[in-house]
This record gives sequence, C-alpha cells and structure tokens, in this order.
Amino acid sequence: MCTLTGKEFASCWTKIARANEHLNALKDEMLAWNTTRPYEARRRHDGTGARHSVTIHICNPPPLERWSVISGDCVHALRCALDHFAYAVAVHESKMDPPPGERVLQFPIADTPEKFAIAVKRIKALSERMQHNIEAVQPYHRPHAHVPPLLGLLRDLDDIDKHRLLHIVVSRQAQGRISFTAVDPTVPVIPTSIGYKTDAVEDGAEIVWFTVDPPNIGLQYEHETVMVIALSHAPGRSRETLTEVVAVLDWLGAEVTTVIQQLATAP
Repeated sequence: MCTLTGKEFASCWTKIARANEHLNALKDEMLAWNTTRPYEARRRHDGTGARHSVTIHICNPPPLERWSVISGDCVHALRCALDHFAYAVAVHESKMDPPPGERVLQFPIADTPEKFAIAVKRIKALSERMQHNIEAVQPYHRPHAHVPPLLGLLRDLDDIDKHRLLHIVVSRQAQGRISFTAVDPTVPVIPTSIGYKTDAVEDGAEIVWFTVDPPNIGLQYEHETVMVIALSHAPGRSRETLTEVVAVLDWLGAEVTTVIQQLATAP
C-alpha cells in the first residue's frame, strides 16, 4: 500500500497547495471587482409596450485575460499533481529515483476503457495493482452532474491552456426571476413569451426579454439575476457550456485531492 507520509509524495501536495494559492488569488480579485458595483441592469421596451427587455451594462470591465492566466496556472498545477503522484508511486515501488521508465511516466486520463487500454503504457512501470486502481478512477467511472467528468475536463483545459488562453467570459449565473406588479390584482400579468441570453454577455446585451398582451408601456416588474465570471467548457450532463470559473476550479481541486487520497490508500 502507498503512503501519503512518504517523502516521495510530498510534491503532489505541494502542487495542490500551489493550485489553491492561484484559486484563492482569483477569488480575492473577483471579490474586489464585485465590490466596485461593476455592472448595472437597465429596462427598456420597444416603444409600444408589447416587448420589454433588460440589458446589462458593464461599468468596470473585468480583467478576463489575467483571470484566464491565473485559472490556467491553477489547472496546470492540478494536472501536474497527478503526474507527480504517478512518478512517486514508481519511486515507492521500485525503490529507485529516478524510477524505471521515467521518461514515459504520466498519469493517464482516458474517456473510455478502450482509450485507457492504449494510455496504460504510460504507467507500465507501476504494479498491476496500481494500474488497476488508476483505471478505477478514470473519467468514465466518475461522472459529474453538471460538467463533463472532472479528470477529463482537467486534461482538456490543461491541453487548451498550452496553446491559448482559457475562454473566460461574463455570464449569467441563472435565468433569474421576473415578478410583475399588476394594476388590477385580479388580473395577473402573464407574459406571452420570454427568453434569456444563454451565452457570453457583452456590454449592452439583452439578458432577458418578454412580450405582453395587451401592450403596456408602464409595466411594473422586477428582474433578479446574478452575473458571474464563467468558464467555457464542453457540455456535460446539464448540457450547459458556461459555468462559474471558481466553482469549476473548486470541483477540479477536490477531485484531484480525492483521487490521490483514494489511490494512495487503496489496498
């Protein structure tokens, strides 16, 4: 059995700690940005009162490129933690440093059993027991309710960051809630249609729109929503492709920690 107390495993946790430093820095910067009241919502209608909408106006543009770089550094540190673990296991099992096959050692992340059967060559220096245990934590065994399986997402984001910045945008956290104030309480206002913007939000963009019949220029309503800094990713079970970046990085960090702990204590 592997042990987390062995000195050969220290760098795994150092990499995870570094990822957390990046994530905490990102959280601090985003919190500071939010305290500036960086955006405001405005209502408008088509002039007849038949179609109404809410537009978002960004008063203090966020430093998206900088936050993309920080996010990429966080992702890379987490991906490295897994590779450090594979290397540490090889040292632990072989009692050699560097271990046999060090040049090809890499923690494999595969989306299907067939792809793992090819990628397993990366850990041929490890015991069959450890190879089996690593197969058991592959993405196809660990789905996520919202985004793609986390280890697969980690791999994909790290690959993207090698060539270009991660796509981070301003987005809505949720569709939001619209409540209407009817002039006559016995006749509720029911919109005939309603729509929400589902992709990235730019300054002046409509984030919600609806129509009413009969038209009403003086329509009274409240719209509640929260704007977030979101990361673009492949669709998961929810089919969403934009998720709050801090949430994604939190999930990834927890997944890497869980996987390493599970593997390092597996019988």
